[in-house]
Amino acid sequence: MEDSRTEAAARGDGKYLGKACRVCGCEMRYTVNGNCVDCSAKHAKAYRQRTAELLRRVKQQRASA
Repeated sequence: MEDSRTEAAARGDGKYLGKACRVCGCEMRYTVNGNCVDCSAKHAKAYRQRTAELLRRVKQQRASA
């Protein structure tokens, strides 16, 4: 059963069951922005990894300077 995003927001739910994601097929979406939960988690993980690597490089450059 699909909840509408506005109904989920009215109930105060953070997530709702909506249209399947075209990338991964997950139907769970965030009420705030409508983004796919699984894709958002994958994107956040990749962002954290890129940021951590960048910080490591900056620290190494500063230490060697």
